[in-house]
Amino acid sequence: MPKNVEIKAKARNVIRLHQVASELSSSQDRQILKQEDTFFKCENGRLKLRVIKNKDKLAELIFYKRADSAGPKTSEFQVSHISAPEELKLTLGEALGVIGEVRKTRSCIWLVRLGYT
Repeated sequence: MPKNVEIKAKARNVIRLHQVASELSSSQDRQILKQEDTFFKCENGRLKLRVIKNKDKLAELIFYKRADSAGPKTSEFQVSHISAPEELKLTLGEALGVIGEVRKTRSCIWLVRLGYT
């Protein structure tokens, strides 16, 4: 499975943080995303259906494994693109049960690829 590292931190200077992230990013385009995540019961990891509202209702079913700990976290994940998210949400909700929903606006996202030696 692919892996990524998630880091969440408080920023004292958001403008400078955006500048640095933009310089490190493989893409200079700033993105604003309105996301709606529905989390389902899953015994061997986490399972969520993500609908990105302002991207022509782009939807993904995301399974991932990540530790519940403070600090940077490595996640192993698998993503499937979904064409009928509302129907899948109902089906998975009935089959597995919904444990929560999160609606958020991400003001900026940059993907930074790090080289390893």
